[in-house]
Formats: sequence, structure tokens, C-alpha cells
Amino acid sequence: DWSSDVCSSDLAAAVAAAAAVAWGVGDDPPGELVARCRAAVASLTPATLVGVGCAPAVVEHVGTREVLEALARVEAAARADVDDPCVLFGDARVAEEALACALWCVLRSEGSFADAVLRAANSSGSSDMIACLAGAVAGARAGVAGIDRVWRVGVEQSPALVALADALAAVATGCAPAPLDPATDLFGHDRFAVRPDDAADGEDTEVDKIPDALRS
Repeated sequence: DWSSDVCSSDLAAAVAAAAAVAWGVGDDPPGELVARCRAAVASLTPATLVGVGCAPAVVEHVGTREVLEALARVEAAARADVDDPCVLFGDARVAEEALACALWCVLRSEGSFADAVLRAANSSGSSDMIACLAGAVAGARAGVAGIDRVWRVGVEQSPALVALADALAAVATGCAPAPLDPATDLFGHDRFAVRPDDAADGEDTEVDKIPDALRS
């Protein structure tokens, strides 16, 4: 049963997305975006994939192939004159399609955060996922100063998000992170609890409880 194991394509797509954000905060030219992602995915050996929970059979038959193929399609279609990335890469219901759609939006936006996110959000597939990924990459590239104020004002939990981002950046750059403020716990650890019925087999042991204040 492969469904109980980590999907190698999902993991490879996550690694590629992280590499894309790393490209965003650097100064490599746009033409290096896909190459940066490809190099990161290519570094995932079969042993690494199995070690983090991927089923050996999935690693053997799928591995990182689907994500590498998706990256190749992005490169080939980088200048395609279409409005909807889902026409090129699928409806983004699977990780490699969402990644491809998002990267294409970033490349076509030519440095504009708003354009990348709007292209993604107006796509015909899983637009929330595409816009989330495209926004992460384009936002890393543009920086806060490159995002129009109207996009930033009133964002829910923004102080906590900024603090969390600063802490992650400190870890990534080798700096000693400052202690996290409790406010950065966006969900609240006390909202999660072990469910006795599930504790025996170790699966699905955490559930999101409805806060008392929201109970009718």
C-alpha cells in the first residue's frame, strides 16, 4: 500500500520549491531558476528517499522522474504565449504540476510579485496552491520593498509571520536565532491532542480540536 508512505514526487517537489525560494533570495539571473531546482532534485538519491519514508517500490519506479520532467517542461515553455499555466502543465492537483505552474508564473512575471501571484490565482486549476508557491518564490525575489503596500496591509497574523520568517532566515544563514515569541505559534500547540482511539496503531494521532470559544 503506497498510500501510507511518503510520495517521492511530493518530496522532490518540496525540495525544488525550497530551492526556488533560495534562488529568489539570491542574485542569480532568472535563467538559473529551473537549473537551481533541477540540481536540488538531482541530489536526492534513492537511499535518501527511502530513508525519509518513501516506499522502495515507488522510489524505483517513480523516484524524482516526474518532478524532473515537470521542470523540463517549464524550461521548454518559459515563453509560451498563454494566460493559464494549467493549459501547459495540468490542473496542479499533484505536486509536480503545481510546482511547474508556479515556476512558470514567476518566470513570466519578469520580477513582478503582483503579476506572478495574479497569474497563479487566476489559473483554472488548483489556483490556491499555485499562487501560494508562486508568491513564495516571487516574494523572496522581490523582497518586502518589492511588494506593493496594498498587498501587505492587513495581512492576518503578520507580526507573527515576520518574526517566524526572521527566525528561519537566521537559522538558514548560520546566525543564532533569537528566542521565538509565543505569538509565532500560529495554531497553538494546545489545540492538538492525542486521540486515544488512534494511539494504539500510531496513525493519525493528532487532531485539531475546536476551541471552546467556538463551540455552539
